[in-house]
Amino acid sequence: MALSECPECGCPLPQDENVKTCPECGYAFPQADDESFQDKKKNKNKLIWIILVILGVAGIIAVVCGLLKSKKCSRPAGDYIIENAVTDIDGNTYDAVKLGDQVWMAENLRTTRYADSTTISLGSDTSSTTAYRYSPDDNNSNVATYGYLYNWPAVMHNSSSSESNPSGVQGICPTGWHVPSCAEWEQMEDYVESNYKNEGCRENVAMVLASTTDFSAALAGYYTGGFVELGNDVNFWSATKGCNPNLYFLIGLDVDEYYGFSVRCLRD
Repeated sequence: MALSECPECGCPLPQDENVKTCPECGYAFPQADDESFQDKKKNKNKLIWIILVILGVAGIIAVVCGLLKSKKCSRPAGDYIIENAVTDIDGNTYDAVKLGDQVWMAENLRTTRYADSTTISLGSDTSSTTAYRYSPDDNNSNVATYGYLYNWPAVMHNSSSSESNPSGVQGICPTGWHVPSCAEWEQMEDYVESNYKNEGCRENVAMVLASTTDFSAALAGYYTGGFVELGNDVNFWSATKGCNPNLYFLIGLDVDEYYGFSVRCLRD
């Protein structure tokens, strides 16, 4: 069969089986009875089918693995999200998540007042004695997503450090909730590690806590006289001074009291 165009330059060819070369570029055409030409054509077709089969199998494997992972990583039966579990004095509502025997806020605190109606001033500087709140990255539009950052005086609201479980420190939290002690953070870490990580659901505890279907640790960054790491890091206060639980990206209070960190409250 005569070629319709030159495979070298694409020039249209006269429909004449006796044409042996391209009149435009001089390319010599392989002949249909050329054995090597036929073998190459067959090999090319075979290679195309092999590639298609491999891609098809890879797609099936990906789907199956995704289904298996989804099944393996399902939340333990006793854990669940509680929508609108608590409302602060400003009228902000927060979802919560039950993790074992604990119920945690699933959103960062964003109140501007204590439960007794006392206002927490919006800070423009650092302080280890005056209670301040800060907008993440100094931008008030970030508060809805990331909550406020608070210094230690704001979090504790004149309460003393507590190592108890539960801490007994309401501090900045709404009525019926409290600032978690170091022991309570560690209790949560142990539970998540045992019931999620060890089941192969996540690489580590931090991955579970960052998941939007669990603790939803919004990466609010922090304040140390300047705003840093918005979208990359998060630090939560503990009611225990000097607390430093092994929570990967969650750092306790082994820092200066003027730092601005996020707050998660724990149900009494």
